[in-house]
Amino acid sequence: MNLSRLYLISFLLLALGASAKSQKPPKAILIDEFPRLHCEDVIARQDNLFVEVQTTPNSVGYAIIFADNENRTHARRTESMFHGHTQFRRFDDARFKVIRAVGAEGLRVQLWIIPRGTPVPEFQPTEWDFKIDPPRKPSKFNASEYDEGPCPIGSQFQLYSDYLKANPDTRGHIVIWARTSAQFHKEKERIHRDFLTKYSIDDDTRIRYFYFRHRSTYIKWEYWIVPKRNT
Repeated sequence: MNLSRLYLISFLLLALGASAKSQKPPKAILIDEFPRLHCEDVIARQDNLFVEVQTTPNSVGYAIIFADNENRTHARRTESMFHGHTQFRRFDDARFKVIRAVGAEGLRVQLWIIPRGTPVPEFQPTEWDFKIDPPRKPSKFNASEYDEGPCPIGSQFQLYSDYLKANPDTRGHIVIWARTSAQFHKEKERIHRDFLTKYSIDDDTRIRYFYFRHRSTYIKWEYWIVPKRNT
């Protein structure tokens, strides 16, 4: 082997080695971190995260909510804001995830951009208590008429299903206002699919649907938590 060819091979090997070192694996990026805030501030920061996700291909946005026992109620409200605003913006929920985590003190939220396949930063997962005192009468959980303005609520199937699972002596009543019966059945089927595929709620036994006709072309709804009747 002549000397010039040996130099060429050595140069190529060095170049390949340098290239491999420069191609570092993607890392999770902390976009924002904040304590308990008003709704307008929370969703403004969520919007910033959505922009980052949209401009970062093959990534997922994460909101990690850290809360101690005294702040679980506020943590659930914050999660509710996230889910509601995701639906309000019609953002792909496959690219935005909410994680419940144990917090050392108070309430703290971290917003992350994480490339697919990259581990989520370490946290201690937790399940929040959704047990409620047995209701004596039906109570409205959520309604679409609040889905306007700076703090939309959204359908929040996640929280609704959490309450139903934690309280087996309750049922869910979903009232749907639609212009036609066909609109009502189409919306009912959409909700039915979400409960079965995402939240494992058997709505044939736990949920009842009610149709109310109205003139508007826009469908609206209410979600209720109802005590089971004694048989």
